[in-house]
Amino acid sequence: MNNKIKLIIVGKELISVTDEVYLTYYSMRRHDKYLLEQDAVHKVEFFSNLDTDEITGEDMIPDLQNESVEEIVTRILMIEKLKESIKKLEPEEQLLIKELFYKGKSERQLSIESRIHNMTIHSRKVLILKKLKKLINSKK
Repeated sequence: MNNKIKLIIVGKELISVTDEVYLTYYSMRRHDKYLLEQDAVHKVEFFSNLDTDEITGEDMIPDLQNESVEEIVTRILMIEKLKESIKKLEPEEQLLIKELFYKGKSERQLSIESRIHNMTIHSRKVLILKKLKKLINSKK
């Protein structure tokens, strides 16, 4: 480039810099300005624009990754109701539920182990789940 002194403003001071620093600095400033222009074109709003004295804009956005207190309590109550309902099943029904859902065995695996036909296992499972649904939905 030429031999002119390059100055940039940092805070309230003018600082002499090399050509490379000068070009980089103004390139970054222009890029920042471009991004702001694009935000205006696309009507981008910042969460900080929603800040109040009591709460920040970011805190107003619900956290969808975590369960709410209501969801946690509902889940716990449903688990308790399920456990109570399973206790009301016949011992063979309880065993089938425990093998399939608690121990994670497949119907095929359970069929081989128990020497009961796969379709019989499946049919029993469907009937037991219907029975559990009725027990869970009952008012008692």
